[in-house]
Amino acid sequence: MIITSSLQLGGIERASTHLANKFVKAGHSVFFFCIFRHKSFFSLENSVEIIEPIAKKSQRLNIINAPLRIRRAVRKIRPDAIIVFNKFYGAQTLLGLAGLKQKVFISERSSPFFRFSPIIEMFNKLVFSVFKPSGVVAQTHFAANKQKNYYIKGTLIKVIPNALREAKQFDVQKKQVVLGVGRLSDHLKGFDLLIDAWSQVKNKQWKLILTGRIDENKVIEEKIKNYHLKNQIEFVGQVTEIDRLYAEAEIFVLPSRSEGFPNALVEAMAYGLPVISFNYHAGLEEIITNNQNGIVIENGNITKLAEAIDSLISDETERSRLGKNAKEISNRLDSQKISSEVMDFILPVKV
Repeated sequence: MIITSSLQLGGIERASTHLANKFVKAGHSVFFFCIFRHKSFFSLENSVEIIEPIAKKSQRLNIINAPLRIRRAVRKIRPDAIIVFNKFYGAQTLLGLAGLKQKVFISERSSPFFRFSPIIEMFNKLVFSVFKPSGVVAQTHFAANKQKNYYIKGTLIKVIPNALREAKQFDVQKKQVVLGVGRLSDHLKGFDLLIDAWSQVKNKQWKLILTGRIDENKVIEEKIKNYHLKNQIEFVGQVTEIDRLYAEAEIFVLPSRSEGFPNALVEAMAYGLPVISFNYHAGLEEIITNNQNGIVIENGNITKLAEAIDSLISDETERSRLGKNAKEISNRLDSQKISSEVMDFILPVKV
């Protein structure tokens, strides 16, 4: 049984649906429990049973109702194991299953520096001081070391990075495009910083393409107006076929202030894109080796980011070298390999 937020667009949703589909293809029965009910963005295999709130659009979290819903579902299904995406949902699950002998694993998705609101932090710590999960999946070794302080001493923590989707092949021409992918409305994604840097980029022939709509972030909208960048930046909305953008772009930039494990970054690398990222201090070195398979910039240094973009724009040979090295990440994060690691960790050994 997989417990996650919903089927809407997002990193947690992408990782949980991907794992669900892999479990099905490996011959397992999968129940997909959603805390919220939103319009679906990701699709699941037909055999996956989706459990959602009854309300057509349930967006507000009920900290009492959610654990009760989880308990009712688990008592009915009796799954061999449960994996919960997100620490907060993990706390709700453990509380809801109090007294039941059920294996519960938590897949921690956020940056180890991310902090919930004080009330949620207090709730999490209270639950984890009483209830011990069967195990925790951390995305990086850096995150695993941080997680040790959050759970009861002796909690089993295993490092398993995100699985990487297979890169689709496109017969397209490369464009003079720098690409940024993520939620524009999320301050932590740092797209306002990328706009600041783009205003300093000297080459005005290239275009910056961002997923999402400009009106999703008023700060970005105002910056573009003030910098007179309207004709240099294109917003492509909510994209279902993101792979084509990767295939067409020449450079990828991750301007995030904080990340757990950046799906968009490794997907861009799998497409052979030279990548530039701020050093967000949460395990980036486990993905990028600076100047070998990407470029790492001091966190928040706008001028250095602009200089790095200009440098790659003007150097096709360097773009090719970095992109070729970046592509090797496909082997390390092979989807089947990573999914098998998760299955081996959470499912009981059958004799």
